[in-house]
Amino acid sequence: MFIYHFMYDFARTGIPVNVQILDDSTMCEVMSYNWSGKEFSKRIWGHEQETMQNIRKTLEQSFIIGRSIDRTAKEIVRVADVAYSRAEALVRTEANFFHNLAAHNSYRDAGMEKYEILATLDMRTSDICRSMDGKVYEVKNYKPGTTAPPFHVRCRTTTIPYFDESEYTKGEKRQSMNGLVDSVSYEEWYNKHIRGHKLEVKDPNVYSAQYLQKMNKTFEYFKEKGFIFREHAVNRALGQKQGKGKRDFTNENVLDVLKTGKKYHQAEGNKTVYFKDGIAVIQANDTGEIVSIVTRKKPKKDWREIDG
Repeated sequence: MFIYHFMYDFARTGIPVNVQILDDSTMCEVMSYNWSGKEFSKRIWGHEQETMQNIRKTLEQSFIIGRSIDRTAKEIVRVADVAYSRAEALVRTEANFFHNLAAHNSYRDAGMEKYEILATLDMRTSDICRSMDGKVYEVKNYKPGTTAPPFHVRCRTTTIPYFDESEYTKGEKRQSMNGLVDSVSYEEWYNKHIRGHKLEVKDPNVYSAQYLQKMNKTFEYFKEKGFIFREHAVNRALGQKQGKGKRDFTNENVLDVLKTGKKYHQAEGNKTVYFKDGIAVIQANDTGEIVSIVTRKKPKKDWREIDG
């Protein structure tokens, strides 16, 4: 379970930590915590009491046994008779809330005084989470939605312990869409890894000047949105193939897939696939660059869905 992994890593720093099993009373404290002025799921759902209890019971069971987001959302669809998209949004948001509150409780129990906000270094991160990244708050002032995540529906931001002593953080790395990078703020990461990129074309002579101009315009469009496209992906966006089972798409369609599509892991080539409405956008995990765009009716069988 998340909290035990965290406490194990925390204990490795040499700070004594008393790890205890989460009993019913602790679970009750976590699951009944208020944020955004409403208890738990009520801020998104307006269902009658019996339905709310079913939703809450499903979430509690899922968090305890480690059920996947997809399975939990499907179970909520069954017990609450709601659309899958709403159920999934609720589960992702509440999972973030639960895990971050559990981390907060471990900071408190270990005598930690401060924690740091840690956003995800990729282009799906919201504006508010980008701005919150790296901010430090006192543990006693923990308030989900204000000084701690989740800051919005489907929030992926987390927290980490904060140490004033520089020796604890010297040489630290953090994960990003480009792989491991130096521990920098979101803005610093964006300026270094996204803003300065130019389209790399292997042999410009194979294209006309007019087409090269279109390629650069397409590249700059996606870069402005925070995504770096390789030559092949730019060509796929410009030179879409039509035929049986194929469909055309706009740059806006591709951007929507990247921001809201389901994520899958493609073992071959170690890639991440974003899929929505018959469009698959493929990203290289080692660099974070978009390498291709394909159209297909449904995800491949060997793609493994990724939570988050």
